[in-house]
Amino acid sequence: MEGMREIKVTIHTFGCKSNQYDSAIIREEAIKAGFEVVPPSPETEIFVVNTCTVTGKTDYQARQMIRRFRRMNPSALVVATGCYAQVYPQEVKAIGVDCVIGNREKEDLWKRLRDFREGRGPAVMVSDMRRISDFGAPKGTGIFGRTRAFFKIQDGCDAFCSYCIIPYARGRGRSLPMDEVFRGIDGLIEKGFKEIVLTGIHIGSYGIDLGYQRGLFSLLKEVERRYRNRGVRFRISSLEPMELDRGIIEIIAGSEIFCHHLHIPLQSGSDRILEAMKRPYTSRDFAGLIEFIHRKIPHGSLGVDIIAGFPGEGEEDHLATYRLVRDLPITYFHVFPFSRRKGTPAYHMAHQIHGKVVRERCEALRRLGREKKEEFYRRNIGREEEVLIEERVDKDTGMLRGYTKNYILTLIRGERELMGKMVKVRLLKPEGDRMVGTLL
Repeated sequence: MEGMREIKVTIHTFGCKSNQYDSAIIREEAIKAGFEVVPPSPETEIFVVNTCTVTGKTDYQARQMIRRFRRMNPSALVVATGCYAQVYPQEVKAIGVDCVIGNREKEDLWKRLRDFREGRGPAVMVSDMRRISDFGAPKGTGIFGRTRAFFKIQDGCDAFCSYCIIPYARGRGRSLPMDEVFRGIDGLIEKGFKEIVLTGIHIGSYGIDLGYQRGLFSLLKEVERRYRNRGVRFRISSLEPMELDRGIIEIIAGSEIFCHHLHIPLQSGSDRILEAMKRPYTSRDFAGLIEFIHRKIPHGSLGVDIIAGFPGEGEEDHLATYRLVRDLPITYFHVFPFSRRKGTPAYHMAHQIHGKVVRERCEALRRLGREKKEEFYRRNIGREEEVLIEERVDKDTGMLRGYTKNYILTLIRGERELMGKMVKVRLLKPEGDRMVGTLL
């Protein structure tokens, strides 16, 4: 925006890696427009809140942040975008937001905001995401820090699980054409990034809308061929179990550049609850998949998502989930209490579970998750692993920190010149949720 080069902007993000990618693009575009991107302060003139609506808690957090920013500088322009703003624009506007910008519109957020400031655009700019059929032009690189970058290759979801509002917030599944994916990856490598996280809302459906045969498999196979000797590694964000076929697992298992780390939403170990959730697999299907991955990638890190307290979930359903994840070689859990989302079938379901019971079930699963993670760390003691050293030291110990290919946060002693580099490390001992290692 010409003539506005000194304006201070704060961007705050909630939610998934795709949202973090979107915020990185918004930040890049702000810098290109001449803004100064700063931490929140009374001097901030434009606050941008990129919201999430996956649970009621994330809605609440967004509301609290918007109110905090409004108090911080009452004369500042407060802008809301993202999924909460997309699905409930009038509710968000009523909090005290000056301008609400939807998920498609945020691709041109600064242009839309300029139009609003100049009286040429409405205060609420939200289109119907269900009518959007194209991915949209990639605007930047999705930089996250100086060593790792997110790169969104897919957006939207066609699954319509009974509890999930995201298809309404993000629209139908849409993919970035393969040649544009490679162009984006090439740009990130040229900028010196050592790890690229391929991300999306429903990444396992990559390419379906473009008519690709086995889209994600074909993409990963070509990524392996093109980049195996380029000094970069790739991490894949969450993959649905029914879309994680054996071909994809074989590629990851035999690859030097794909991280041995997969995150696979389970949601419930009860077949009755899975059916009510409209999840297209059984607990037996899921167990077979996890066991196959473990055979192929014995030291791989396997994370799962679990929803506790779905409507109608009895004690036996909860115990079925508990036993399933207890007995499988899973590394860690992300446990979420069921959150009623207006506009989803589960919102109206009978037999909603009392909050106290949901909290107890969440805590039991989280406690088990901590035990599973500790067990995984113990199995990795003595192993040699490649660690990408981050650009920041560990705040508690002052040691260098980074992640192994199998997603173990590792601390080592070394010179700061190692930041941003891949190093060989021997894993020595767990310390809480981290592992201490030594340089080789």
